[in-house]
Amino acid sequence: TRSKDPVKDKAMLKQLYESGYLCTTPENHKIIADQFCNVFQDALDINIRGIDEKRRILSIIADKLLYPMIKKNLLVSNYLITKAHQYARVNSPGGIQLERPKVTLEKLTPEKKEQL
Repeated sequence: TRSKDPVKDKAMLKQLYESGYLCTTPENHKIIADQFCNVFQDALDINIRGIDEKRRILSIIADKLLYPMIKKNLLVSNYLITKAHQYARVNSPGGIQLERPKVTLEKLTPEKKEQL
């Protein structure tokens, strides 16, 4: 209501709350929190190198949850979440990153340049 008397508003809100029309938390809040906790625990269990490898853990979580939920609950940047998604696509979620081949470059001598 737009009553000038806040006592009436307070009474109306109390009545709505007691009758079940107002809730302090959304109904699916517990389900979402449980889902997140379960996925996070799975990520920790699968990670064989300990909890320090944030990107590997995030790659497991990012594969199953949405950006806003990860950002809100883990307080990480969009960049880190994007990198975790990329890591999951390349190495599979929680997979070990393959070592890249080492490439060494040498300048061509004038003799080799002439041969080309």
